[in-house]
Amino acid sequence: CGLRKPNVPMTVWEDNQACIQMGHNLRGSMAAKHYQLRLRFLNEHVWENNIEFAKIDTKDQLSDGFTKALPIQPFREFRGNMMVNPKDPSSVTIS
Repeated sequence: CGLRKPNVPMTVWEDNQACIQMGHNLRGSMAAKHYQLRLRFLNEHVWENNIEFAKIDTKDQLSDGFTKALPIQPFREFRGNMMVNPKDPSSVTIS
């Protein structure tokens, strides 16, 4: 792994184009009032070149495995990407 190199922004992968635009302050929303402070924090880090937002396809978004119930095959792919394997695969039952 390692630390991020100085002056190289950290990439935040996002599958929602509207979120990317708000993160880069390219698009505002009146519905965003309840989280404007957090959005301003992200905008400042984008302006300071600490972070950047990048588009990722929804099927490749690893965080979905933490936030959504996945069908069996995407779940197995997620589990493999996390390098977690059941001790005894035959003991895993899907109902």
